[in-house]
Amino acid sequence: MPVTTTIAKSFVGWMLIFMILCLVFGLWGLYDLTIDIPHRQQQHDRFVEVQQRLAALNEISTAREASGQPITDEEFAEYTSLEEEMQQLAPGGVNPVPPGKFDPLIQWIYILCLPCVPYFILQLTRTRGKIYRLDDDMTLHLPEGTWKAKDIVDIDMSRWMAKSIAWVVHVDGTRVKLDDYLYTNTHLIVGAIAHRKYPEKWDSEAKQIKTSPESEPDDEAGDDIEDDSEAMAGGNNEERQGEEEVK
Repeated sequence: MPVTTTIAKSFVGWMLIFMILCLVFGLWGLYDLTIDIPHRQQQHDRFVEVQQRLAALNEISTAREASGQPITDEEFAEYTSLEEEMQQLAPGGVNPVPPGKFDPLIQWIYILCLPCVPYFILQLTRTRGKIYRLDDDMTLHLPEGTWKAKDIVDIDMSRWMAKSIAWVVHVDGTRVKLDDYLYTNTHLIVGAIAHRKYPEKWDSEAKQIKTSPESEPDDEAGDDIEDDSEAMAGGNNEERQGEEEVK
């Protein structure tokens, strides 16, 4: 039965998560840099300005009282207006905090996440557009072309157990990567080729075949047999020498 790969759901999920995170962080940084930080700076500057003007009006009021002159209606109205504005600028007595020195730089770092969004979209599009298929006669269909069974001379499994990545090798030396993380059923294609090339090392599902300890030569047992043989030979020699002495 032919084996056909599809894009792995786990890969799609991670790409979507990364894309959403980059989009959120990028828009957040753009908002803070263009709206929030300027607004906070404006609020703080206005707070300092109002605070200084109120202090100046208090000094004028103190000086007028010392000279026996009341403050003017314009000064009183300005003072009242500034007091109301001060309550809006610092509700509950909490003074507005200006942006930090490195706040714009941090927001630029967030903004730089935005170019990653089209990158992840492009990765998804490219990966989704590739299909790998292995027919029953071991014909391998790749995005790079179609390889007959006789064209596949080897498969490199050196990174399979660590990264789930293998490379099929064409007779002309071309190498094509098969990645089980990106595509489901890749292990079946890799397993079929690897089992055909190295049946003693890999099964049809790309699982490494472990050599049974029973099939390996038992060196210790062999040594014990040799030792027993030598001991028996030594014993026989001693018996012969004893018989000769008796004679």
